[in-house]
Amino acid sequence: MSIIAIIPALDKNKYSPQGDLHSWGDTTLLEWKVSQLNLVDKIDKIVISTHSDKIKKVARKLDIEVFNRGQAMDLNEAVIHSCSKLNSDDHILWANPTFPFMDQHIFSAFINDYIEQNMPDDGSVTSRLIKEYLFNNNGPINFDNNDINVSRKDLKDIFMITNAAYIARFECIKERGRIFGINPKFFDTSWLASLEISQSQDIDMFSDLISKYFKEQF
Repeated sequence: MSIIAIIPALDKNKYSPQGDLHSWGDTTLLEWKVSQLNLVDKIDKIVISTHSDKIKKVARKLDIEVFNRGQAMDLNEAVIHSCSKLNSDDHILWANPTFPFMDQHIFSAFINDYIEQNMPDDGSVTSRLIKEYLFNNNGPINFDNNDINVSRKDLKDIFMITNAAYIARFECIKERGRIFGINPKFFDTSWLASLEISQSQDIDMFSDLISKYFKEQF
C-alpha cells in the first residue's frame, strides 16, 4: 500500500486574498504544510490539488506533483477527482494547509493510529473531544436532563471533527463518494493543532503563537 498526501490549495479564499500563499513566518501556509509532510516517514508521495497557476508555480519550485482540478469543484468533488489519478490500493491523506500547528509529529501519530486500527473502511479524522454541556433546541445532547449534577468528566463523549486531516482507503472513498464514512475513527488532537485559519484576523491572532510553537519544536 502507499499513502498519498494531498494538499488542497487556493490562491484566494475567504480568509486572505493570497489564500494558501499567505505568509506564515518566513514562508507561506502551503509551503509550511509541504515541509511538515516531507518529514513524515510513512507518506510515500505529496500532491497539491489546485486550479491556480500561482500555486502550480510554487509546486514546480518544490518539485511537488499537481492534480489539476476544476475551479468550481467542492471538497467531495476534489477528493473524487484525486482518486481518479491514484491506484486502487492507495490510501489518501487529505491535509489542509489552514492548520499550521498540525505538525509532522501529529501526522505521524495519526497515520500510525490509522494503521493500528486496521485502516477502518470509514477512515480516520482529526478531532477534538468536547467535554462541555451541550444543548440543541430539544434539550441536552450529551447528558440526561434529569441529572442536573452530572460532572464534566461523566458527560457523554462528543467529537468535533477539526478538518485538519483525513485518511481513508481509495476504494472506500470512491464507493461512498466522500472521504470519510458515517463511523470514522476519531483521532484526538491538541487544542493548538486544532486551530484553523478561517478568517484574515486569525493570522494576526496566531502570530504570538508562532514564536511559542517554534520554541517548543526547536
